[in-house]
Amino acid sequence: MAHLTTLAPDPERLKEQTGKVEDGLAQPYQTGGLSNKRKPVFEDYVFFAEAQRALERIEDLKVSRSIGDKCLQFTSGLLESDSSTSRHLQTEGLSDADVDKVNAWRALRQSSWAGAFYLCTTDILGPFNAPYAFRQNGYVPGVLLYVCMGACAFYCGALLWWLYVKLDSDRFPVKSYSDITERVAGKPLRIFVTWLVFIHMIVNIATTSLSSAQSLYQITKGNICFIVAVVIWIIVGTFLNQIRTLKRYGWLASSAIWLNLLVIFLSVGFVAHSAPNYSSAKAAYGVSAGPVVKQAFASYPFYDRINGVMNIVYAYGGATIFPQIIAEMRRPMDFLKAFSMAQALIFTIYVFYGLYVYSFQGQFTLPVAFQGVSHYSWQTVSNVLNLVSGMIAGGLYGNIGNVEKALQTVILVLMQ
Repeated sequence: MAHLTTLAPDPERLKEQTGKVEDGLAQPYQTGGLSNKRKPVFEDYVFFAEAQRALERIEDLKVSRSIGDKCLQFTSGLLESDSSTSRHLQTEGLSDADVDKVNAWRALRQSSWAGAFYLCTTDILGPFNAPYAFRQNGYVPGVLLYVCMGACAFYCGALLWWLYVKLDSDRFPVKSYSDITERVAGKPLRIFVTWLVFIHMIVNIATTSLSSAQSLYQITKGNICFIVAVVIWIIVGTFLNQIRTLKRYGWLASSAIWLNLLVIFLSVGFVAHSAPNYSSAKAAYGVSAGPVVKQAFASYPFYDRINGVMNIVYAYGGATIFPQIIAEMRRPMDFLKAFSMAQALIFTIYVFYGLYVYSFQGQFTLPVAFQGVSHYSWQTVSNVLNLVSGMIAGGLYGNIGNVEKALQTVILVLMQ
């Protein structure tokens, strides 16, 4: 039987630590711009987050209990009582307007762990640079770096999830990476991090737009201005950005994953039955046609190998949008399961695809691997599918990091 065992922050202890607490929970809290008597402190966030997690555990028991336990629950009414108490705690002392905000936020939490899995995979998965990373570093350093960076990425993602569940509640919801920063380090750093995340998303969108433009340019055999090709995908991403919630973006994210997998399997077949794209390799590296050379440890200059390492680091980037994904989940505790499955799939695809393509193309491997086949028709198939999946990924980044959200966040922080 689950009971709510957390205790309210001790007023005397909080007075000593912060000098801001007057009468513990008896005083109203500031929840988002309304004039209340005091602002929440760190202990408030932790207390209400613990109460929120206890409520979620109670809700889980109500759903998963056996018939006998449900009969006992019906006769005792204990779970209903605990659940009602926990819900009331989240709105205790709030105005009607703030209660409406809390209820609206509760209604927004509808995504499942499967939706989070698709969003995480769409956010991170981008295996088409993996063969290039192996070209720059060789077999042994490439595998070791993907393992090491994958472990670091998993730790950082799990740490973000842990901070989220320790600080988020219906009363004080965590809606973004910047919210976590503010609660841990204060408002000045929140403003700084908000703009860093915004710039990060701009770079992601720019990278995706350039990759899509390169595919379109190759499809048209150079009969379109490259700048126009970039602008086309920026306009397409602007329309996709009108999808305002990640839950509604989930079905697009799932389709992007399957398109990426389709490109991977097709290009694996193409690479095995096509000579390398010698002309593109000559233009990119100055390498003349000849036998394929593979290396256990690459002998390229140091800066070339560092470029390959940076490709591996970038391949695992994307954790900054995890709080937004968790914020729309019905059960935030399930995010770790979704993220673990996504990370395992991503790591497997990176290592398999990188080793496979590099083994066939060696020093002729291009930065976008599927463009390294010599048959134009095969290039076009992969390019078209990559255009669609890249467009979806760019729309996801735009949904998270648009200018409007960044400006609203900074203004709200400065007004508080």
